[in-house]
Amino acid sequence: MRKFLLAAAFLALTPAVAPAIAQAHAGPAAANARVHAIHREVVQDRREVREERRDLHRARHELRHDRRQLHRARVARARAWHRHHHNHG
Repeated sequence: MRKFLLAAAFLALTPAVAPAIAQAHAGPAAANARVHAIHREVVQDRREVREERRDLHRARHELRHDRRQLHRARVARARAWHRHHHNHG
């Protein structure tokens, strides 16, 4: 999963890097500005990915928690039923 995200990020960056290489001969200042702009985008993307992963993790945790509670309630009901019907033979 992580490798996939890294690969996707790399592929997304490749078009952004090409103009920086093309502008490199236009002077160091222009190339520098471009690199900084790219860096800013990368940092922003990383932050967004981190936030999305955190949201996903929380959602999965809540879902799991809810399913566990539901399961425990069902088991409790089943146990109560079995106890109630235990010694009627």
